[in-house]
Amino acid sequence: MSNLFKKAKSAAPAKKAAAEREVFPIDSSVLETEICTLAKLNKQIAELSAEAKLLTKSVKDQGFDKFVEVYDDRAKFPGSMTIKAGNGEFMFIPMDKYLSIDKDAAEEISAISSALVTEKTTYTMNTKLVEKYGDVISDMIEKSKKISDDDKEKLIGATVKYEITKGTIKVLKDDYDNSVSEMLELIQPVYMMKGLKDASEETES
Repeated sequence: MSNLFKKAKSAAPAKKAAAEREVFPIDSSVLETEICTLAKLNKQIAELSAEAKLLTKSVKDQGFDKFVEVYDDRAKFPGSMTIKAGNGEFMFIPMDKYLSIDKDAAEEISAISSALVTEKTTYTMNTKLVEKYGDVISDMIEKSKKISDDDKEKLIGATVKYEITKGTIKVLKDDYDNSVSEMLELIQPVYMMKGLKDASEETES
């Protein structure tokens, strides 16, 4: 057995070294400056983008905490909220849109209330089989003797999707034993931020 492995290894094609790319020079100090400046800017943009991503998460998380606090205190959906911290201000927008859920999550949420989850089934026709049986497709599929029993079962497919019911985010204080925070963690609504501003910059201008 070991000999077979050795033979297979010796028969394997050797990995070719990557060919060096040909370089085409342009004698231009202006182009040199532009390339170097662009390279620096792209590096700065990448660094700033990474920092902005971290700050966005932090600001949004704190906006979410305030949203949950107000929702609990007022016992009703507060809608979009303007949040201010010193000179900093932004609008926190909870949306009636939700991340996708699978069957297991749908069952867990439905256990709280079946009204929280909407099941949608999409039926599709197998394109290849429709083309194959195009002349007889108008006949009643179940009665047709021209389509095999196996193909009859394959002809129509079904895709089942589970979605959080529209409007759920607005009724989280309605007869649910779970806290607002727990419900939001389960239904996973989408949140947006907009109108970020620094009031001190407006004063200076």
